[in-house]
Amino acid sequence: NNRNIGISVDARVGNNRSLPFENSSFDCIVSWNVCYYFDETMDISLHAAEYARVCKPGGIMVFSIPQKNCFIYKDCVDRGNGLVEITSDPYNIRNGIVLYRFEDERAITREFGEYFEDFHFGSIEDNCFGLNYYWHIGYCRRKNH
Repeated sequence: NNRNIGISVDARVGNNRSLPFENSSFDCIVSWNVCYYFDETMDISLHAAEYARVCKPGGIMVFSIPQKNCFIYKDCVDRGNGLVEITSDPYNIRNGIVLYRFEDERAITREFGEYFEDFHFGSIEDNCFGLNYYWHIGYCRRKNH
């Protein structure tokens, strides 16, 4: 209920290759467990370019991305070029979905580095009811060009 805290919300439906916002709309963007989901366009560089498009030069992107050993990738099918199809989602909601699986922090920096710089990483490792939640977390700055 936003009446109690005075926040106005502008929620829109979009996807990683077509965000429904104008160029340079945000000082900070948050990609929490979303930048690696794919639909018919299977190119992570398009996602990086789209995130950069809506972020102001010098703005911050905060992100979380599953590590290679995260539970969601168990028994996944390798589709090549970093893409995997999810087949064993314990919640039965992502089976058949294609995700980009980053090998490590260097891969995240490489894929987003054309548009972002000054990467800082941390991690989350949690065994929650038998599921290994392992995530890269971090932030980076939108390049000024």
